[in-house]
Amino acid sequence: MSGWPARRNRTAAAAGTPPAARKPKQPAKPKLTPMEADLLTGVLELCELLRLFVYHSYDSITDRCPGLPDLIIVGPGGVLWRELKSARGGFRPGQPPWLLALHLAGQDVGVWRPADMVSQRIAAELQQIARFAPGYVPQELPAWLATILPADLIGDVRRWPPVPVPSRT
Repeated sequence: MSGWPARRNRTAAAAGTPPAARKPKQPAKPKLTPMEADLLTGVLELCELLRLFVYHSYDSITDRCPGLPDLIIVGPGGVLWRELKSARGGFRPGQPPWLLALHLAGQDVGVWRPADMVSQRIAAELQQIARFAPGYVPQELPAWLATILPADLIGDVRRWPPVPVPSRT
């Protein structure tokens, strides 16, 4: 039990550390409202059903890119950048600049609220990117991409998704 007193002494020494030398507290993680949580669950389930790739930032406040939209959804027909909000939810200071920058860059950026799930707007937008655009003609793969893809995928670039989408479970 010779380690126990040493640990106790380290704790006692840390208790006397001036506040400036202590590790700063992390800001509280954003809490989803029940409506936002239900909306997120519904969107993720639709994406899984349509075999779309999704990135969701679980802690956008402490991310390296605060304000980045909640969801980045990728399908053969495009990319959606979506911020999820409750019926009356507002924006945090870093969010509008991101939304504007993405819009100016020609990206499909927007905000989804629970009413958009009810009106089928979300399902329609997801279905639109879940299929190839009309008139799509596969391009030759760049050499760097061809070297990292499995051979069976290279022969059929119309296949979607190109790799199995990991399940959320």
